[in-house]
Amino acid sequence: MSWRWSKQWTAAACTMAAWMAAMGCDPAKAPESAQAAAKMTVALKLDRSAYEHTAQGPAVLKAQLVVHNPGPGAVRLTFPSSQRYELEIRNERGQPVARWSEDRAFAMVLGEEDIPPGDKIYSIELKLASEGGQALPAGRYTARGWITCTEPDAYSATASFEIRAAR
Repeated sequence: MSWRWSKQWTAAACTMAAWMAAMGCDPAKAPESAQAAAKMTVALKLDRSAYEHTAQGPAVLKAQLVVHNPGPGAVRLTFPSSQRYELEIRNERGQPVARWSEDRAFAMVLGEEDIPPGDKIYSIELKLASEGGQALPAGRYTARGWITCTEPDAYSATASFEIRAAR
């Protein structure tokens, strides 16, 4: 449900940006924090490039979503809920097959977080299983992680991995 809110907030932000451009606002004259936000980058690091399920159950993917703020000051991000990040797994056909937030609930309250200069790391663990708990089949997958602020597409990254058949 939170991704729908993010999409609505993104649409509102795009509408506001278009209105500001029509009114003659120059992004180069934006506040310093807005300029710094435009320079922030995100990387998604996985603990492995290949996973294998065991007799005990589905493999667990461990990821780090790394937000890099080149500084010099903090960048304030606005969030439509208490959720701060998301991780989604897609199969070779591009279909979503697992999502970190699937069995979690988040408060639907606006929030803000300051990202200080340097790296802010969000650690994420996700069982490589479908919504019903079945281990995902062997194959190639793509993980996409993003910051769930009001501009989620501005702060996202992907990484590919493989699930191998159990030996």
